[in-house]
Amino acid sequence: MGREFLPLNPEADYSVSMLSDCSAIAQTPNEDQSVTPICRLYNQLAEVKSRKEEKSRQETYAKNREKAKEFQKKTLEKLRAKKTP
Repeated sequence: MGREFLPLNPEADYSVSMLSDCSAIAQTPNEDQSVTPICRLYNQLAEVKSRKEEKSRQETYAKNREKAKEFQKKTLEKLRAKKTP
């Protein structure tokens, strides 16, 4: 089950936009559940890893801000309930 790959063209511009859909490709189930070598290498790049970590961090921050707002809202409701006889 060997795969044949075409040689890379040194004059071609292999930009990030060409590989930006690798995460989608990697998440879709293949017949043998394997990831293409290009996508695997792309996902191992330091820039891609740091971008994913930053996105994850931002999502975590957003969730924490939501929880803090909810907590503040509940706390204010409890305080107002205590003050009202």
